[in-house]
Amino acid sequence: MKRLRKEMMFLVLVLISSITWAQNKNISGKVVTQSNEPVVGASVTVKGFNAGTTTNETGEFSLSVPASAKILVISSVGFHSAEVAITGNEVHVILESAAGSNLEEVVVVGYGTQKKTSLTASVASIKGGDMKSQPVGDLTNALGGRASGVIFTQGSGQAGNDASRILIRGIGSNGNSSPLLIVDGVPRNFSQLNPADVESISVLKDAAAVAPYGLGGANGVILVTTKQGKLG
Repeated sequence: MKRLRKEMMFLVLVLISSITWAQNKNISGKVVTQSNEPVVGASVTVKGFNAGTTTNETGEFSLSVPASAKILVISSVGFHSAEVAITGNEVHVILESAAGSNLEEVVVVGYGTQKKTSLTASVASIKGGDMKSQPVGDLTNALGGRASGVIFTQGSGQAGNDASRILIRGIGSNGNSSPLLIVDGVPRNFSQLNPADVESISVLKDAAAVAPYGLGGANGVILVTTKQGKLG
């Protein structure tokens, strides 16, 4: 009797496995860049299901997905995520580069830009969208609390005279203790600049970061990059 029960349970398990296998289908494909270079290690998941894999060194992948699956989601660092409809057993995906569109990966340093991953100096980056959301008339008041090591003191609430005093890591000299303010490469006061026009703000805080500015950057440098016109 026990042997019969074991045989029946085995048959049930085989039947369930067969049904499950029949409900799945295999999808294979290749993920490449816009220049037709393979994307290695890209994440490939099934939208709405707990199934996924990654691409190999040639950008190819193979994945078993439920028969009811409709969309594959492909993502990789440095690229925009893509959603591809499952219409057959093979897919070809071209990922669009996200270079230049992510302000968190690139910061302004001295007279150029540099990736955060290769940055050794102390630089704080603030996105323009954070400035735009602040209901203030003076841009200096929108910076408070958004960068470590930066002190903001507002001495007056009078309209038109409510700019904050800014100190970067305290007072670094016996003379003028204010940081150097530069907008689009030109030294100038940005307090009355429209926050909606700001693309990004970089705060240079240590000697390595402010070296290109010499004595002018003894108390730190604040670089403001405004939005520029784009083709189309």
